[in-house]
Amino acid sequence: MPNTVKSRRPTLDDVAARAGVSAKTVARVANGESGVGDATRERVSLIIREMNFRINHSARALAASRTYSIAIVTGWVPAYYITQMFEAAERISTRHGFQLVLRQIDLVEPGALDSFAAALRRQPVDGALVTAPLCDDLALLDLLENEGIRYVRHSPLHEPERSDAVYSEEAHGARLVIDHLLELGHRRFGLLTGPSGHFSSAVRTESALERLAVAGIAPAEVPVVQISTNSGGFKASFEATAQIMQTEPRPTALFCFNDLVAAGAVAYLQSIGLSAPRDVAVAGFGNADFGLLTTPQITTVRQPNAEMAVAAMEWLTSSPAAAPRLLTLPVDLIARASTNGRIGIDFGPGDSVT
Repeated sequence: MPNTVKSRRPTLDDVAARAGVSAKTVARVANGESGVGDATRERVSLIIREMNFRINHSARALAASRTYSIAIVTGWVPAYYITQMFEAAERISTRHGFQLVLRQIDLVEPGALDSFAAALRRQPVDGALVTAPLCDDLALLDLLENEGIRYVRHSPLHEPERSDAVYSEEAHGARLVIDHLLELGHRRFGLLTGPSGHFSSAVRTESALERLAVAGIAPAEVPVVQISTNSGGFKASFEATAQIMQTEPRPTALFCFNDLVAAGAVAYLQSIGLSAPRDVAVAGFGNADFGLLTTPQITTVRQPNAEMAVAAMEWLTSSPAAAPRLLTLPVDLIARASTNGRIGIDFGPGDSVT
């Protein structure tokens, strides 16, 4: 008669007994936590693989009154910087035994916050990384606090001391771009800026205008067109570029809010028989990978989105600090052919074709 009894799934205690260690040590090894010697970690890891042991996250969460889940909360999932942040955040969350979920909120939609609150109650989380510009929505922050959810904000404009927050040197990045364009001899500039109330847009625009003023170019002489990157993408970039190119005298250099807008600007110029940088130099911000695929490749600023996500996740997966922490990380200018036609195709560090 065949054996119909299903094999029991191995438990923490089963692995611990075989390895000759405590169940807590097994849990630390399985979750990738510190506090275990190398030899012990190697032995326990081998036994975990041999026994095909898996942590039961539901039981773990119930025992600890925690969900071991963290959310990235954003207003626009397709934004390239979200991909950069999610990849880094996923790596850190897995290392600490947490699961990562992605939540998109369109605050323009009626009842968006109510729907988000209902989703949180269906699938609770222990913490949240709230990206710009949602990080400045006070009603959303109130909701998270009322639900008892810790959060870290990505580049908040308002009430920076309200929570832990991560920033990059936005102002310095804008100055690097303007200095680069000035050194190339440009004197007629145009700015394609991001949404109102967005920290990055405000700081980049203000810093660019201040740098131009130092160079003797008055802000009144610089056309500024605002674009909402949350709605329209390339189409909105086309429309904004068309508008700014109608100004007289026509700009010879465009500083764009991000690389998506810059790519749209390059494409629009090509559609009307102009080219970058021969007729108009175009620079973006963010160092999106697709900037290497455009013709020409896009001059940009490397924003450390992955590093910002790592810092946020390390905070969210550890004990809270006594006071809010603010971390600002550096940026770098990456000059490419969209501003300087003498620069060849860049495939990566030390690998270019001229």
